[in-house]
Amino acid sequence: AEALLLLIARYGFHRLVFRGLDILWMAPISLAVLGTLAAVPLASLARSRVGRRWPGLPFFVLALLILLNVSPDIPKVHALARLILLAGIAAAAGRQAAKHAGVVLRFVQMTLVPLLAMVVLLALGVRGGRRIQERRALAALPRAAPAAPNVLFLMLDTVRALDLSLYGYSRLTSPALDRLAARAVVFERAYAPSSWTLNSHAAVFTGHRPFETGVGWTTPLDRRFPTLAEALRARGYTTAGFSANPYYVTREAGLARGFIHFDDRRIAPKTVLLASSLAATISTPIRKALHWYRTPEHKSAARLRGELSTWLTTQPTTRPFFVFANFFDAHAPYLPPAPFDTAFTGRRVPWAARKLDLTFPRAVTVQEAAVERDAYDQVVAAQDYQIGVLFEELEARGLLQNTLIIVTADHGEEFGEWGFLSHGNSLNPAALWVPLLLVLPGDRGAGTRIREPVSLLDLSATILTLADPTRQSELPGSSLVGEGVPRPAAQPTPLVAELEYAPDTPTWFQHSEGPLRAVTLPDWHYIRENDRREILLDIRSDPAGRRATLTQQPAQTALRIARAVLDSLIPAAPIH
Repeated sequence: AEALLLLIARYGFHRLVFRGLDILWMAPISLAVLGTLAAVPLASLARSRVGRRWPGLPFFVLALLILLNVSPDIPKVHALARLILLAGIAAAAGRQAAKHAGVVLRFVQMTLVPLLAMVVLLALGVRGGRRIQERRALAALPRAAPAAPNVLFLMLDTVRALDLSLYGYSRLTSPALDRLAARAVVFERAYAPSSWTLNSHAAVFTGHRPFETGVGWTTPLDRRFPTLAEALRARGYTTAGFSANPYYVTREAGLARGFIHFDDRRIAPKTVLLASSLAATISTPIRKALHWYRTPEHKSAARLRGELSTWLTTQPTTRPFFVFANFFDAHAPYLPPAPFDTAFTGRRVPWAARKLDLTFPRAVTVQEAAVERDAYDQVVAAQDYQIGVLFEELEARGLLQNTLIIVTADHGEEFGEWGFLSHGNSLNPAALWVPLLLVLPGDRGAGTRIREPVSLLDLSATILTLADPTRQSELPGSSLVGEGVPRPAAQPTPLVAELEYAPDTPTWFQHSEGPLRAVTLPDWHYIRENDRREILLDIRSDPAGRRATLTQQPAQTALRIARAVLDSLIPAAPIH
């Protein structure tokens, strides 16, 4: 029943659900374990004086558990009111079940074995079906172009340029990327198209602006535009995706399209046991009380590195590969592993000093932001170490020869620059300025630094052009590098970022009343809130954009340019 409701939401209403098809067999196992654990006390209750007096009580408990599992949270209905409503339904069901207890128990006995068989078949169907699909897709690949380079695309979820030593940060947070930069073309001013994951990934994968892709907080990417993986697959590439983000970089989010192999959700005993909604609801407060802030499906950077490396070593070398990987360790709640949990501060940040859910009913203070930033820098450094190990492993196995390497981030993070913490609630520069490194085959352009602002919207077109310079890119945008490596001084695509309206958010969030759009110019960052309020930030002297002005003469020129860019785009963008 739970799986059916999720499938209806996903495919019937095109709503984003944060559960994969494995829920079809994982949720029944999870509920079977919970039911078994509940059986002993319920059996004792049934035989007790209370149970004999109220024979429907055990059935009531079971019915309530079932209803809690399959009934979704109702917007704007208090959790206690929902519980009372479900308890009333369960009480009525329990009374009826007690009256017909013999029929109910015979039904359970008759259906138990068939249901167990169904679970086994579903597990084999989902897991085995994907392997069959992979083999068929590999067999159907067209011939690749001669000497086509491999493509390795690393997306560092939530890593902002401001906190990387690669970009001048005082703390040595990115030594692996610093070493890679000696072989790479480094873009000093790369900006993401949005400040949260699905919006940004969809735009990067398709080359279309976030508002064009149609994705939203609960809306996955649809099939209106082709993706980078689809384009490379059509060119004969073996395509594989690996994601540590279990929410927005998943099959359900629409980002697996074009990948022959896509590994998003971790399957382990604990993820199976906690797969059902009921198990997740019960375990969440327990995990928080025990300071287990990692979700069960969390993939550490070390685990993701192992999955990616293992897959690459098992692939034939007769055709080029396109491998995409999303590393997620730098995302909240910032839990650095040892020995990085004492880096930069010389001590572990105490749990009591942390705001691990990052929910603040007001603007954060400098002190609050500093504590979270310490932990953030530690996880960035820990993840950077794993990336360095990955490159060493692949280099030792000869897997980086004739390989185009891309390292970037889907968005940044804010630590009190404008009172905000986290991301996805503004279009301030700290949330959009991201690292971008391109290692070209043969280390062409090694050590080049590009100072002009660039947009990740051009990244897919760049990859397709570099994969085959004789062929036109199937996706919109322009290559960020030319044959001589340095790109033209003029940016062909406007540096536009967008963030959709988010209802029921704090009123001081920039997107609480309507959509946001931003334009980044060489010296200025312009934000338009809900097509009414305007903000112009000076990023020439302060890349974090903590100073606003609308009065200086250069600012007036920047305002005219930014307004003209957005006015040309707004008719094509949805207005909420």
